[in-house]
Amino acid sequence: MGEQHAAASARGIFSWDGAERRAQRYGSFNLQEADFNEQNGAAVTGDLDAIRALVGLRVKAVATVVESRDSGHLGDRALGLVPCRPAVGETVVIGVGRLALKPSDTPLGVDFVLAPEDGRPLFWLDPRRLFRLHDQTVELSFAETDEPCHEAPPFEATQSGAISNGDGSLQIATPGVLDAGGPIHVAPHIESLGDGAFMVTSPGAAPAGTRLGIRRR
Repeated sequence: MGEQHAAASARGIFSWDGAERRAQRYGSFNLQEADFNEQNGAAVTGDLDAIRALVGLRVKAVATVVESRDSGHLGDRALGLVPCRPAVGETVVIGVGRLALKPSDTPLGVDFVLAPEDGRPLFWLDPRRLFRLHDQTVELSFAETDEPCHEAPPFEATQSGAISNGDGSLQIATPGVLDAGGPIHVAPHIESLGDGAFMVTSPGAAPAGTRLGIRRR
């Protein structure tokens, strides 16, 4: 494998950009100083010079849980996934892929990207593993490896659309589109009242789990 680069580490609260969920790419993650509901905090640290030395290499990323809490995130309604709380000390292999760094508005200033080598456009990482780590304080380790890139998880792209959360909010999925490119219009909720009568309400008023169409304005 040639010259071996030193492993690198970082620490903070595990999260990722919501665009990854909407696009169903699930290819990057980051570290935050606060959890989703901003009720818990943690210092973010990391050896960015050592991490940058691994960019472009095949890297194995592993997270060890150092503080455990319930995630404040709803999960991914389109895929039927919800966060689950791990135990302190639990180790989760995030994946193996080619490491890249994406500038972001995070304490370390970067998101960590693990790209597979098979060219697949979606599900670069297994979202089940990500939701197991969401909102947890973790110690990340990155190490060059000759292990093969992980296989695609057993998910297929869903249809583009919105799903009501039942509280006035919505989750939107635009598989394959990482940048939605401007505002998205969500179709209203239409409920049949019988005898040819219908009631039209705002999308957010739809019962939880209702699927609604979307289009770009």
